[in-house]
Amino acid sequence: MEDILIDSDGNFVATANGDVTTITGLPCLVQDISHRLMTYPGDLWLHGAYGSKIVQYIQSENNELNRLELEQEIRLALMQDEKIDPETIQVEIRSWDRETIYIRAIVTPVDDYNDDLTEEEAAQVAIEIKISQGSIEVTGI
Repeated sequence: MEDILIDSDGNFVATANGDVTTITGLPCLVQDISHRLMTYPGDLWLHGAYGSKIVQYIQSENNELNRLELEQEIRLALMQDEKIDPETIQVEIRSWDRETIYIRAIVTPVDDYNDDLTEEEAAQVAIEIKISQGSIEVTGI
């Protein structure tokens, strides 16, 4: 699993000689998940189903129906990623107020993408998702 490294502004990260920097392993998986969750469906011209609608939940009421819908939206978005075993996806909302929603997702990469991961990372990967006004942050832990 290897991809071009993208900075927080969405730009390629260049090496000293002007080439693009690549990433592998857990950082690559986290970047892929981050892009999928930050992209609204329909924003990519040739990939209309790519993305998630999680941004629409910021400033929504914290109630059981919204919590279930948000968990399902994240689960469905992660199931689209061929690097993740869909049977292993777990999503839990950690906290939710009018400004910020914190979520933890746990996934297991499929065997084909485990080459660049440590044995521990290949078993399960925990992802922290923070949704706030104007931003979505995804980090691997």
